[in-house]
Amino acid sequence: MGDNEGSIPTMRAQLIEQLKVSGGGIAAATVGVPFVIREWTPTSFVVFWTFAYLAQSVFFIMLTAAVSPEAGRRTWSVTTAVLFASICGSVLIWGRDIPASPWIAGMVAFAYISFETATLQYSEMPQWYLGSAIVGTATTVMTFVAIHPVVAIAIAPVIVGVALTAKSNQDLREDLRGRLGAAEMRLNTDPLTGLLNRRGLGLELGRLEGEVATIATFDADRFKLINDTQGHGVGDQALRLIADHLSAIFAADWAIARHGGDEFIAVTAGHAQLPDGSVPRFNMPLHDRAGEVSFTMSAGVASGILRGTGDHLLSAAGHALRHAKREGLHIVRSEGELRQRFERSVAVTSISDADDRIVPVAQPIVSDNGIAGCELLARWRTDDGTLLAPGQFMDMLVENGLLGRLDDVMLGHAVRLARTFEQQGANVFVSANVAASHLLNPGLTGYIRDLLDEHHVSPGRLVIEITESERLGADQRWEVAINELRVLGIKLAIDDFGAGYSSVARLKRLPITHLKLDRSLVTRASGPMGHIVQGVVNFCHESAIDVVAEGIETAEDHIAMRDFGVGLFQGYLFGRPMRIEDFQRDVANRCDPKPLNTNVETATAHST
Repeated sequence: MGDNEGSIPTMRAQLIEQLKVSGGGIAAATVGVPFVIREWTPTSFVVFWTFAYLAQSVFFIMLTAAVSPEAGRRTWSVTTAVLFASICGSVLIWGRDIPASPWIAGMVAFAYISFETATLQYSEMPQWYLGSAIVGTATTVMTFVAIHPVVAIAIAPVIVGVALTAKSNQDLREDLRGRLGAAEMRLNTDPLTGLLNRRGLGLELGRLEGEVATIATFDADRFKLINDTQGHGVGDQALRLIADHLSAIFAADWAIARHGGDEFIAVTAGHAQLPDGSVPRFNMPLHDRAGEVSFTMSAGVASGILRGTGDHLLSAAGHALRHAKREGLHIVRSEGELRQRFERSVAVTSISDADDRIVPVAQPIVSDNGIAGCELLARWRTDDGTLLAPGQFMDMLVENGLLGRLDDVMLGHAVRLARTFEQQGANVFVSANVAASHLLNPGLTGYIRDLLDEHHVSPGRLVIEITESERLGADQRWEVAINELRVLGIKLAIDDFGAGYSSVARLKRLPITHLKLDRSLVTRASGPMGHIVQGVVNFCHESAIDVVAEGIETAEDHIAMRDFGVGLFQGYLFGRPMRIEDFQRDVANRCDPKPLNTNVETATAHST
């Protein structure tokens, strides 16, 4: 922001403070001076002086507030000095026969000079010196004529000394102000680029708090590669080039800052567009060697009401910047679907056990004898009540490192639902997904044990599904974790078998109780793939592993899988994901696997 924009409010604030200080002096002078000068001046002069003093004070206040602080200071200094100098003149006209009058007038004059000195911090030196000089000269002349020349000669150096001391104090104050200003600038300025640093940017954002603002965040594409291959000196050269470009292209009403590394921030009031050429291609000649380095920039822009420290708007701009880089774009504005995606991303970072925005839904798993269990699936409830499928928020959890937190929340729901079935005497299990990476959490086994103990649930009613599509690099570690869970009595399932990194050798090593065939195997089982399906099913039978066929949509799918010897089925033929209450009612009422009627969604995606 330009310096002039902030100078007027600052001066106004200083003058308001000055009026508070001056008010006491004005009130004292209005009462005290007429009281003492009436000893030698006619009533007409007392009345004139009082009204003139009040009038010029009111004029000063109005001029300061409405016209110019500088004009107000000048008016106040000169007119007040003339009025106080007139007191010394009144002694020469009416008070020469009253011995005390010159001494009283002199005391009033020195009170004026002292008051001027006290308010020096609000006044410019030349104006202060002019007013004190006027009163000091009048006092010296009055003393010379009405008292004695020797007294006048003695008083004159005192007045000059006060003036010089005051001037010295003001010079010191101005020097300190300059030094403090320079220090403040160094605190708020990035030494490499001369732009605002993070602290300076924070001050600019603070000025816009509560207002609509536009924030743009920039960074150089492949900047780390430049640093690594060309050296940090060339990297610094690139940063200075970017800073010079941004400073030149943005108008004065934008504040430009280096936020850290190769990230730059531009901020201004209101909804604003970036100027043309904001993110050009740079061809930078090398200062210390032949050749040049070429690089581009990307930018993300967000507008909205700036609240607090502006972190939310900064994050929205940063989210748009990352989208620009992923999509190979130069400038992306945070709006529409992208802004909604960002807001959802912010919302999912606040997951907790008590957060009712994570809504579990249940999809039944059936056998030929009826409902055998269910898989709990997560939905995200938006502010308007819409339920989002995992594909609409799961990657946000992964990006924010919160996938394990979601697993913990869903495990809590699964155990509480299993308790309900156990209390009802229903022979139904509940399965919940756990990310393979979350299995490496050393506290997971203890967390599940505590959940089971708290709700008095038999471990065998809980099935933990591990997605087969996840690559598990540290086999030994997660195999240890799986064995710990099996020791507790918890059942384990490999989910989406056939869609990812399938390995029969791995199945032989793992103490799993269920294998869930992915729909990709189910739909291809009528061809050559059927031999593989049959072999996997036979292996599971010999290993006492229950097989669940996923994605059963038609009666033909169901019959084909049953012919292979599969005993458990899951899919839209038997029910879509539904509300927990509806599933509990179906468990109580259904004894055979006929299609279910109560659904909460019509999506056809099998991955949810």
